[in-house]
Amino acid sequence: MFLITLNLVYCFKDTLRYNLSNELGYFYSNSHSANFQGENSFSLKNYQLSFNTSYTYANSNSKIEQNEFLNKINFSYNNWFINHIFNTSYSRQIKTENLIGVGYVYRLKKQISISYAFTAQDRRYYIENLEYHLRHSFRVKFKMKYQFIGLVYECYYKPNILKLNDFIIYSNAKVTMFEDKGVSLAFSDNINYQSVESVRLVHSFSAGINFSLNKK
Repeated sequence: MFLITLNLVYCFKDTLRYNLSNELGYFYSNSHSANFQGENSFSLKNYQLSFNTSYTYANSNSKIEQNEFLNKINFSYNNWFINHIFNTSYSRQIKTENLIGVGYVYRLKKQISISYAFTAQDRRYYIENLEYHLRHSFRVKFKMKYQFIGLVYECYYKPNILKLNDFIIYSNAKVTMFEDKGVSLAFSDNINYQSVESVRLVHSFSAGINFSLNKK
């Protein structure tokens, strides 16, 4: 897959635009926590393919507290998109979770966008049977840059179509400093809230180094 990506970049090097941003972070507060954040996108004319990845591992006294992986793939043409979200969670004992959605994004300004998608979800636990759900998906994203400081905030609200008290919230806030230099300081705060789980909130914060490369 890596070689295919390099080949595509070379074939379309004159028209392909890309934005690659990846962060490695660490935080200690009663437990050791390591975090990886990746936001990578490729654009060709009106098409865009993006990959957003989050991984958090935390332990205390040699005992695992968090081993959480969340990955989103989004393919869009103009304002229409198809996406797939994959999640696995040690703290919630979720072996695999998949959400596939089709939706539309509306950009209020260059810095603000909102979107809606209809999504189908399947979830498999380590000790229970497979579950299926249909969900709405509402998202808001905000970007801001002031001098050498950048802020990106994104939040998803995913209520069950049949049971509104069953909802999911994904939230990510990221602050970078000196991003124009290619290597920057980064601070990330991630929230994964699921209202019907025994462990409702999975929250992580990290400070680290962000590596970025882009062509506009």
